[in-house]
Amino acid sequence: MEIFIVAILIGLIPAAIAQSKGKSFIVWWLYGALLFIIALPHALLMKPDQEAIEQKSLSVGMKKCPFCAEIVRNEAIKCRFCGEWLTKEEKTPINVDENEVKALKEKYEKYPIGELLKIQSSYNPQDYTAETRKALEEVFDNRRNELGLEAKLIGEENKIGK
Repeated sequence: MEIFIVAILIGLIPAAIAQSKGKSFIVWWLYGALLFIIALPHALLMKPDQEAIEQKSLSVGMKKCPFCAEIVRNEAIKCRFCGEWLTKEEKTPINVDENEVKALKEKYEKYPIGELLKIQSSYNPQDYTAETRKALEEVFDNRRNELGLEAKLIGEENKIGK
């Protein structure tokens, strides 16, 4: 009787390990209780079932990033893997016609590089259309090239046009 109880308790070890790798707890609990000596190394050496782990994560309040397909928290505003913005409500970009883009470009070309770097560091790409982002990126790059500065001066996460 005591051996039976010990076998049942010992079977929990490989079952817990297997469950963390996306396998069935009950099946591995029985396997561990009957053949602990084999089940424990088997549970330790087997590869995780990524699909099962992903499904479990999605069911407990996680979501997939629409850009890189990695699992992130539901509350996430920005993906920690690819750096893209994950907003719950879609922002409508500001509509800017070509004349406004040209005016914006001319305006920023007159700024000293220090001011441009401050503007770039507070820049939110979701607030602008693709044309405006491209124009701003071009201005920043041109100014950096004029002054011989590296493109990574601010950091990849703040680079315009991502």
